[in-house]
Amino acid sequence: MKTDVASLDFGIITKSLQGLTLWQPIAIFGAAYLIGLIFFGLLSATHSIFAELVGALLLVALFGAGYLGAGHFLSAVAQDRNPPTLVQSLSFGLFTLPRFIGLIILEHASESFSAIKL
Repeated sequence: MKTDVASLDFGIITKSLQGLTLWQPIAIFGAAYLIGLIFFGLLSATHSIFAELVGALLLVALFGAGYLGAGHFLSAVAQDRNPPTLVQSLSFGLFTLPRFIGLIILEHASESFSAIKL
């Protein structure tokens, strides 16, 4: 199957390259990670195993929220919508984090069950 170069649409590729040069998704991800590190540092200073565990869980949760918030911003840019603010992106990431964790659990469970031969 031959594809004519003139018929290719490079719009998606140029939008992807534009997404690499935006500073806002990096700021969203960095802010979430920095907040998580601050919580982890403050809770680790208590020298309690339970507090350190909670701090580590908060760090991982905010890491995921930053990831989802940056993706939310990039999808708004790709769809030519008004891009959300930093706070809106982080709140989107926090509110969709349980769904993301559930998706990871289901994906892992399906891989585990598919490995079992009946």
